[in-house]
Amino acid sequence: MESLIVETFELIKLCLVMSAELESRWFVTSIIAGLVLAGLSWWLCSLFARLWNTKYTLTGWHHFLCALCALLVFTAVVVGSSLRFTQQVAEALVEGWSADLQTDGAWSEETFVRAYDDVKAQGKENFAGFPDPRDGGNTIPMTLGPTRELVATVYAKEATGHFNANHPLLSLFLVTDADIPQEVIAQDVKTYFSAGNQVYQLEQAVKLAANHVRLSLQQQAPKVVFYSQLALGGIFLLLFLATLTAIALGAYQDIKVHYANA
Repeated sequence: MESLIVETFELIKLCLVMSAELESRWFVTSIIAGLVLAGLSWWLCSLFARLWNTKYTLTGWHHFLCALCALLVFTAVVVGSSLRFTQQVAEALVEGWSADLQTDGAWSEETFVRAYDDVKAQGKENFAGFPDPRDGGNTIPMTLGPTRELVATVYAKEATGHFNANHPLLSLFLVTDADIPQEVIAQDVKTYFSAGNQVYQLEQAVKLAANHVRLSLQQQAPKVVFYSQLALGGIFLLLFLATLTAIALGAYQDIKVHYANA
């Protein structure tokens, strides 16, 4: 949950930055519109309290609640307009993840050990001269086609799983499968080894996983933008309604107090 919240704020921040840099005039317009609507909402919230109690005088607490409603409206307008850059920001996050993962020594070592164990358990390769990585070995025998596909599958699955674990928000929008289609892996292995390579490298699997995520992003881009705006709107609406409820309860409570003292 914590990583989901952190990524949500990171996505919003990057969308705001990109909006300000690429469409500064539109960004300033959204700020002005947000201020106007915020002022209007403050005024309407004041009227809303008096709908419950025509003789009610707003206290400092209720002015604070009205200001909170105004702030929510302003934020929703500015952030909501910036979320049209969600796709571009998501693509940048995927690129950053791919670059970081390729230099993540701990993840690479753990994934290599897993691939080594799976190939050895398969029992089809000769491991003479290929020591266990826990004893200093750094190579997996890949003389057979099924072995090459197995190694590529382990690498690609671990890479995609790493993305899902470290980018829960994007994974939620993209609904990225933990497994890349086997035919895609098989074709990548064939292309990679036909180019003269002797060992399927982890970096190639990371690139394959990044391409898989990127393709999913391109295919689902409209949905990503729509759901991000919908989720933001829903959150701000709930907060706005909660604040209005607090204002209404305060005005209603004032009626009860005056009625009890009458």
